[in-house]
Amino acid sequence: MEKTDTTTIQSLDELPMSKAPIILIMIPVGVLFFNAVNKWIAPYLPNFLRKDSNKLSGLELTIVLVGFFIDDYCTSVGQQAEEVPRGMVEGNVFMGALMQWWIRNGYAKTETAAHRLTLIVFCSEILLMQYFGFYTVTSRVYMLATAAAKAYGGYGWCNQKPNNFTFSDWISFKDGRPTPERMSPQLLAQYNVQQGLVSTRRRAIAVPVSGAEWYMRYLPYIFPTL
Repeated sequence: MEKTDTTTIQSLDELPMSKAPIILIMIPVGVLFFNAVNKWIAPYLPNFLRKDSNKLSGLELTIVLVGFFIDDYCTSVGQQAEEVPRGMVEGNVFMGALMQWWIRNGYAKTETAAHRLTLIVFCSEILLMQYFGFYTVTSRVYMLATAAAKAYGGYGWCNQKPNNFTFSDWISFKDGRPTPERMSPQLLAQYNVQQGLVSTRRRAIAVPVSGAEWYMRYLPYIFPTL
């Protein structure tokens, strides 16, 4: 049975796999939505944002790409960390499901490789919409806000130490090791016990240090691509 509350998922089969491919089109869907409501929102935006252009400026495009890169690169690399006990999980249940979707369909061997593919898809969509001039004032603000939220939500993965998986490994498309335990707090707790990284007496390991419970439960619905 698929679940959408990551704090209760105890096996990979409980991830919402049927919804995973939808995440891959959420960026253009969001842009089209904000384009549709642009005439009602744009007049209320600050003047410095109300530039009449159907493309991101060079600075805006850089900010968007960098924000997406920080989140998805750090997440994919950070999953290879070997902190003891393991403490970080993917807080967005839909992104966790997407990683497993890539793997189960044979496109990736590990969660690290899968999330790298997600970043490639997102960046390709951003650049294609830029090329064809799909943006409006409101959707440009939406992209900037999404990039900022992603960077804020994902940079912490890069701080996980020790980690022998480097940028060179990532850019050369190395897979790293499978890390299914990172998909939910319950899976992480099971892994820590099975690997002897914590005592079975330490029961306060259900919710890891990667984020508050409200973040993992509600934010994926607001920013499903985080």
